[in-house]
Amino acid sequence: MLAAAGALFADHLRRPFALGVGTTALLTGAIARNEPTRMLRLNGAIVTLLVLSLLVVLLPVIGGTYWPVTSRRTLLPVLAPSHWWSGAVLYSAFNLVLALSPIGALGREVRSPVEAFLGAALGSVVLILTGAVVLLALLRHPTLIAEAELPLLSLLVGRLPAAAAVYAFVLYLALLTSCVAITYGLGHRAAGGDTVRARRIAGWLPLAAMPLSYLGFSNLVHSLYPLIGYTGLGILLFALIRRLLA
Repeated sequence: MLAAAGALFADHLRRPFALGVGTTALLTGAIARNEPTRMLRLNGAIVTLLVLSLLVVLLPVIGGTYWPVTSRRTLLPVLAPSHWWSGAVLYSAFNLVLALSPIGALGREVRSPVEAFLGAALGSVVLILTGAVVLLALLRHPTLIAEAELPLLSLLVGRLPAAAAVYAFVLYLALLTSCVAITYGLGHRAAGGDTVRARRIAGWLPLAAMPLSYLGFSNLVHSLYPLIGYTGLGILLFALIRRLLA
C-alpha cells in the first residue's frame, strides 16, 4: 500500500516517491494510534465508491481488440503463476490474507454466521465483476501493463483526464484507509487483545514497512504479493484440515 501511494505521487502528481510513502506512513501511524475505529468503518464506504467509479469509467472502454501482454522486467524474482486459473486462485488467497487482520479485529461486530457468509459472498461477487472489468479494459492496452506502475490510472489519464483525477483521489483514500485497517489489525493481533498496546504497535508498523516500499510497487506486485498469496493458501488449507479434524 505504501509503495502504491509512492507510485501515485511520483507518476501522477509529479511529486517525489518518498513524499508519497512518508506521508501515507505518517498518516497511517497517527490514525491507527489514535482513532482507528471510524477510519475502519470509512474504509468500506470508500472502497465501495472506488468500485463504483471504476465501473462507471471503464465499462465504456472494455470493448474492442485485445492484445497479448508482454512481461516486464523486475528487480525481484517473479513468483506469480503463468496460468490464469492458478493466478486467480492465488489472487483470491492474497485478498484472504489481507482481509484476515482487519476482519479479525472487527470480528466482534459480526452478529451471526449468516451475516458473515452473506458479506463474504457479496464481497466475492463484487471482486470478481470489478476484476473482470479492469482486466478487459487493460487488455486493450498491454503496454501499460508492461510499463506503468499504476496501469489503470495511466489508462484513465490518457482517455478521461477528469475521471482520472477523481479516481486518483478516491484511490488514495482507499489506500490510506486500507493501510489503517491492516495496520490496526496486525497491531491488535501482536498485542494479544491489549487495545492500548495494539495502538502503540500500530503507530510504528507503517514506519517499519517504509524501507520495503522502495523496492517499487510493480516489483512487489510481481514477487511479494504472490508470496502472500501462497501463504494464504497454506492458511486456508490448515484451517480446513483443522475444521475437518475437529
